[in-house]
Amino acid sequence: MVAYEAHEVLSYSLTPEGQQIAEQGSHEARVWAALSEKGGTPVSIKDLKAKVGDESAKVGQGRAFKSGWIVKDGENLYKAVCGFHVTAYSFNIDNDLLTRRQRFTMPPRRI
Repeated sequence: MVAYEAHEVLSYSLTPEGQQIAEQGSHEARVWAALSEKGGTPVSIKDLKAKVGDESAKVGQGRAFKSGWIVKDGENLYKAVCGFHVTAYSFNIDNDLLTRRQRFTMPPRRI
């Protein structure tokens, strides 16, 4: 007679978009980083697409506007908030994704 035990293994992997975010930052953080503060060099939507790509420009703009990170003046976009908050937000998201990719698990979060 043969005895056996079944062992299930559950693993996770990043999608191509998740991989890109882990390596380059979130869409909204990349949009924010491509802009200058008001009074600096203006960046049009067309220029933004050239800098960060069509998808990141589209998705990132919407999220950055909703979060109050960027403002529009005529046809140009500018940063609306100081860099510390955005950088810290993006850094935490990116590190979580890298951790997931490297270990396939997420550490417990303390709130």
